[in-house]
Amino acid sequence: QGIRGRGRMAGEGLPVLEPMLELDILVGLMTLATVIHAATTRGGITLAVVVLVLALMVEQASVWLGGTHCHKDASAMVTPCSSVNSVVYYVPWFYSCILSAQRLGLSKVATPFVVGALMHGFCGVYEIQGPTHGWWKWPDYETRVISSGSHLTPFVGHLGGDVLTLDEGGATATLRTHPHAFNALRDRWQGVPVMAPVFHVAIGFGFAAALSLTGAFDLGRPIALWRYFEAMVLTSPLSLLFDLVPSFGERNGVSRQVSAPLIIVLAAVLPVLLFPARTLPPAAAAKPDYLLFTIPLLNHGYFATFAWRHGVKISPELQAFVVTLALLAMATHRRACLLVPAATARRPKTE
Repeated sequence: QGIRGRGRMAGEGLPVLEPMLELDILVGLMTLATVIHAATTRGGITLAVVVLVLALMVEQASVWLGGTHCHKDASAMVTPCSSVNSVVYYVPWFYSCILSAQRLGLSKVATPFVVGALMHGFCGVYEIQGPTHGWWKWPDYETRVISSGSHLTPFVGHLGGDVLTLDEGGATATLRTHPHAFNALRDRWQGVPVMAPVFHVAIGFGFAAALSLTGAFDLGRPIALWRYFEAMVLTSPLSLLFDLVPSFGERNGVSRQVSAPLIIVLAAVLPVLLFPARTLPPAAAAKPDYLLFTIPLLNHGYFATFAWRHGVKISPELQAFVVTLALLAMATHRRACLLVPAATARRPKTE
């Protein structure tokens, strides 16, 4: 299913651009809003920079050590299969989800799980449509091949480890998914691995929990830079906790197509029910934050209308998933950013 309507009027008469150029513009606008917000929030710029460093590490490790996915060439590339917009996307993604979760005033136990749920809500509308619209591709189901060609040859021996190998003759190279990673990406729905959304929840939970454990979660007060790098080290092992349930289920006959969505729902709901709010939201939540709300609004407004604007026919199930997830995510961000909690409104003034 290709993109139709490039460079002409599509959808209901709306002008459209090349999809990859649109993505560059979208990520640029969201990042600009993030930087402006971060500049007016104590510790915000540091958090944004740390997230960018984490994004570079995660994306490059995913592509060159795991061979998990390959992004389509964009206006600028970090390396083959890794576009600049895919890396920079992490900054507004992490930043808006973490700050929205902070504003909800949930318990310290529940908050990292809510960050994870918001992370899935934010990126899920993007990732679920990736294969359909050609924004990136997952490994071939039979051969595990992600990408092949002469453009990969200079990276053999420097990046890729065992997943990047020279083809016969040495003129081209092939990037294949690592067998362990491929096992996690095998079960799919709408062409997307069912474990991909679990990654959103896992890394959101892992990073937020790591920030909390190191005392770097609450912005608005002085935080030593080394605390953030402690959190980056802890993010990976904490994130891997979310692989325990699907792996255990698979060993006992429960497919990942069942366990993956189940763990996402339970992680979003159970901690909030079992550990209700016990702390006041931060002082910043005493008034609406329209700029913070703009970040997810741009994201969901773009991806929820992409197929319609470009005249691309997608399955009713896929469209229903995108719209439902966008509405749920935006309702949560609206609650966090625009509705002032009564407890916060009554917060006594301090000199």
